[in-house]
Amino acid sequence: MPVVPESISDTTRAIYQLGQLMGNNPHAFSKVGDCFSTLPFFLEDFDNPGVYKLGQYAALQPTIDYFSGSFSRVSMAVKIGLSSGASLAVLWNDWKECSRTETPLDCEYRLNNPSFAIISVGTNDVTDRVSLEYFEDKMRRVIDHTIGKGIVPILVTKPDNAEGDHFINATIARLAYEYEIPLWNFWAAIQDLPEHGMMVDEPEHLSIPDDWSRLCNFEDAENMDLGFPVRNLTALQVLERVRMGVMETVP
Repeated sequence: MPVVPESISDTTRAIYQLGQLMGNNPHAFSKVGDCFSTLPFFLEDFDNPGVYKLGQYAALQPTIDYFSGSFSRVSMAVKIGLSSGASLAVLWNDWKECSRTETPLDCEYRLNNPSFAIISVGTNDVTDRVSLEYFEDKMRRVIDHTIGKGIVPILVTKPDNAEGDHFINATIARLAYEYEIPLWNFWAAIQDLPEHGMMVDEPEHLSIPDDWSRLCNFEDAENMDLGFPVRNLTALQVLERVRMGVMETVP
């Protein structure tokens, strides 16, 4: 499957239009994920003009402007160690902004009122085979809950193969196909990078520039051999494709 969706389905457009009727903010997206979605590494610099450098990708600037504020927002549904099940678990919610009865997913959607959600989990679901067997069920619950709120889920393949047989990414891709929702195939985006975009000394983490101000610098060719700059670029490309796609039939 391609890194960036080649087309946006009528189903996805219908979810978006439902969300607009429900009052969702068309300019907001939420992040749901683990360490690969934490600040400042993931997307934050797009809310800091003068820090990011688009280079040959200057055409992406309107998407940055459109989603201004979402890139650097602290998501209630992003935590180191977060799994698909944890996003649905009240015990994983310790933010003071959330009520005691809210899950991380519920709290984030209530506070941000987004029209889109980048859902990037799976690495922390690789604890044992029993957990893997329930991964699809938990992901379906996350997807159904998101769609029920009129929020377009953008599923993301994980960069690793910790389970050994690509079970999780295969499941994520299959669910995106079944639900007719966007898939950001991040795994494919980093396969040709040195060490497949992972750190040499910490192979469970994406590689990053020595200077963190270059996380969204796409002008430097060497920088684009690293995992996180490629993650930020392809995330922005997916957001642009989805944003443009859902509006194709919207007045």
